[in-house]
Amino acid sequence: MQCNAEQSNRNSISGAHARSRCLMFDFPTHSFSFVSLSVIKKYEFGLYKFYLIEALRAGRREKVGEFFEKMHAELSPYPEWKEWFCKSLT
Repeated sequence: MQCNAEQSNRNSISGAHARSRCLMFDFPTHSFSFVSLSVIKKYEFGLYKFYLIEALRAGRREKVGEFFEKMHAELSPYPEWKEWFCKSLT
């Protein structure tokens, strides 16, 4: 049962992320003049952090490791991820 819930959580996160990207890029550019890229990045980072917390909660440390291996190049330049990378090593 927990496996189905975990799969559902992952699908929800990836689905929400995909829908947000679709929404962001399907509208004309002038519609987003009031939304800065930093707001969009914060939303994206929030989804990533939610995924990490849920993976830890479900006891899937290997998924956390895979996440940091895959996302290291993209996330390491951002200071808000520095602590998360340090915690992943412990």
